[in-house]
Amino acid sequence: LVLSDEGDRAAPILEQALELAETFGLPETLAGALNSKSVNLMRTDRLYEARMLLEAAVSLALDNDLHGEALRALNNLTVALGCADRDVESLATVERGLSLARRVGDRGWESNLLGFSVGVLTELDRWDEALALAAEVEERVTTSFTQSFLLITARVHGERGDIDRARDVLTRNSIVGRSEAGQDVAHYALAEARVLRAEGKPAEALAAAERAIAMRAELGITLYPVKFSLFEALEAAFELGNAVKAQELLAILDGLRPGQLTPLLAAYRARFSARLAAKEGGTDVASSFSTAESTFREIDMPFRLAVTQLEHAEWLAAQGDADDDTAALQAAAREVFDRLGAVPWLERADRLELRTEVRA
Repeated sequence: LVLSDEGDRAAPILEQALELAETFGLPETLAGALNSKSVNLMRTDRLYEARMLLEAAVSLALDNDLHGEALRALNNLTVALGCADRDVESLATVERGLSLARRVGDRGWESNLLGFSVGVLTELDRWDEALALAAEVEERVTTSFTQSFLLITARVHGERGDIDRARDVLTRNSIVGRSEAGQDVAHYALAEARVLRAEGKPAEALAAAERAIAMRAELGITLYPVKFSLFEALEAAFELGNAVKAQELLAILDGLRPGQLTPLLAAYRARFSARLAAKEGGTDVASSFSTAESTFREIDMPFRLAVTQLEHAEWLAAQGDADDDTAALQAAAREVFDRLGAVPWLERADRLELRTEVRA
């Protein structure tokens, strides 16, 4: 029921299972129920509580040599940490899971956790490692769950301007879009939005992203494919010049409760608020860009920081403020784009440099 997005029906059954498991000393049932309850909590963005239950499930399962439950709990813990934008800890937890899976010879969980590693490495801007690992994982027999994370590599190819390879990733993993699991469907919609936008089709990209956003009530706003689909939809809305749609999407971020507004969501809210204010002649553009930059820096996301710095520099140049600050922002962004091989972004930085040199 939990995995079928029927959390309300699952909740009373889980509580009964937890009570009976403790009463009769059934560690496997207790670990399994804690696991499933944590997924229900993640779907309602109760991330701290979910992590506490999962850490207890891992400990209980390991103490009782329940390898399957321990691996399931470690997998879910990686997801919970990712939802909270704690990607370094998420990757460390994946490594714990891989070590256990290999020790007990569980190829299925090894494959799933390797797939998850691809996604985390991508978000940590370790793109070459992510692509190399994805190629290794694809040689194995994989599930749609594993393939949903391989879809994330389409983002790398898109940011590098290799659109054919981005489309190929989508094609090779098309089974994910036919899955009955809501999170798989959301992952595919996100990947589709990314590829379509890279292909210069923002209207179609927006429609794809909104399919995943519509699932936020069942999956939670902090789950990877949902929150990143929101960001993709905002990118597409700005490319379309649709300020009304951008405002509508930003209103989703503005309406989040403090506990839901993870650092990444807060950083994107500031970044897109800056862009909307710039478009509409607002007065808080600089402060919003600066807020986004400081947050991306705090959570160690250099590519997203570089994108924001370049947008900030472009706005300053458009105001006729092509000064040392503009040059510093541009230079910092260029260094990251060059290191990651983000060719379209390097070309955009070149165009800004040419405009500022001509103006000077």
